[in-house]
Amino acid sequence: MKPETDAANFAAVGDYYRLLAAFLAPDKSAEQIAVLRSLIEQDRIKWKKLLYMANVQLCTPLWFCRLRDDGLLAVLPQELQDYLRHLHQANAERNSILRALLGDIAVACAAAKVQLVLLKGAAALCDNLYGDDGARIMSDADIMVRREDIGTAVEILTGLGFVKDENSTIVFDGSITDERHHHLPAFYHPQKKVVVELHFKVGGYRCGRLLPVEQAWENIVPARLDGTAVALLSPQWRIMHNCVHALVPDGEFIRGTVSLRQMAEFAALCSCYSSRLSWPQWRAWSSEHGFARQSNIYVALAQPMLPVTVAMATGQMERWHCRRILSVVNALRRKPPMVVTVYYYLNLPYWAWDNVCYARGVEHVPVRVICMLKKLLSGRSRAKMRHFCA
Repeated sequence: MKPETDAANFAAVGDYYRLLAAFLAPDKSAEQIAVLRSLIEQDRIKWKKLLYMANVQLCTPLWFCRLRDDGLLAVLPQELQDYLRHLHQANAERNSILRALLGDIAVACAAAKVQLVLLKGAAALCDNLYGDDGARIMSDADIMVRREDIGTAVEILTGLGFVKDENSTIVFDGSITDERHHHLPAFYHPQKKVVVELHFKVGGYRCGRLLPVEQAWENIVPARLDGTAVALLSPQWRIMHNCVHALVPDGEFIRGTVSLRQMAEFAALCSCYSSRLSWPQWRAWSSEHGFARQSNIYVALAQPMLPVTVAMATGQMERWHCRRILSVVNALRRKPPMVVTVYYYLNLPYWAWDNVCYARGVEHVPVRVICMLKKLLSGRSRAKMRHFCA
């Protein structure tokens, strides 16, 4: 299927997940924009469904930016234009507050000689990844310092008015399974109403093993945030981090709830840093860590958004998983298909064992078993499972 005809096919079969992805793609060709314009002008899009998808996937401000930049905003219904414009403006105002606080944190860290790495959305604010600070919805800002600098960083945050989130679900209980954690309980600014997560590792659960923090520090690049020196992960590490973060931490792959917001950032990184990315290195990394199937599926789902066709292995199982995930994300308010629910329940114990209850070494198996029983039998875990199957 040619990229310039994808959007029409997605609209025809009601695949609003990939139709929205086609709208969110950076660097569209004139032919791709023409197809989208034709769909709009021929009234072939169910706007309520597409808007609901954008809101659920936290992509609405970015959708506005892409429509505006592609010259498609003016052909939308006026009421929808007004809604998108208002939401983008509100998000831009919130992100400007977050950016200013990140600038204060960066200045204080520089004065204390603490090297600060901006992750995910915070990094996108630093390198203007989307060309518009209001494009990305950010639930919080993720920053990373070396483990030995955690105490100083906490003092900096509290000195700037942040307080620890007393409702955080992150608990350090002194067990070996604390290894799953990668940041402290969140810090909240009561006046500015924003949240910062202070990392000592790039990612938690299996992410931390796929992206070891020691190697992460060897793969940072210098950057500046409003004139202050900071650091970012290298482009290659940023797309690897994006992939594992989109698929692992909350069981997104086994649940089939792969975030279009994360995928849009993956596409933006591929577009912005195409000359600095190595797909052979990507394949070698994913194969080395037993993550090849998941990464291949992620790239396959992202293909409508990518500026180039990426050759990845897509066998029968990969195609099945793509269909499984699309059946979940396109279900919107409906229950997921039974086969998806069965797959989720069958894989949930292994996911918990490999993530929440992970610890290195055979000697820690008894501790892991106890941890797993606690997690799977807890009311919070049961509520999560009921929510997915509702």
